[in-house]
Amino acid sequence: MAVQVNHSKLELARQPVRHCLDDRQAKRMGVMRPGDEIVVTRGVLWITQQGDPDDYLVQKGQTYTPAGRGLVVVQAVRDDTSFFSRN
Repeated sequence: MAVQVNHSKLELARQPVRHCLDDRQAKRMGVMRPGDEIVVTRGVLWITQQGDPDDYLVQKGQTYTPAGRGLVVVQAVRDDTSFFSRN
């Protein structure tokens, strides 16, 4: 008997997505929550999240994981920046 596998939207949404930003370019990432992550692979990324009083500078090789649920906006701080998100 053949088994059919249906991937839920949640599973598909959790796949890492690569993003590239030019110097000072910003991007609205949508709502992120604990367990989601942003991994910077090149450059420096400024990250702010709705409901979090702190902003973050995340460099190549570092990972940002939100402490709570809220809208996230990122911006390349200098040079071209690339990162992966999983949310």
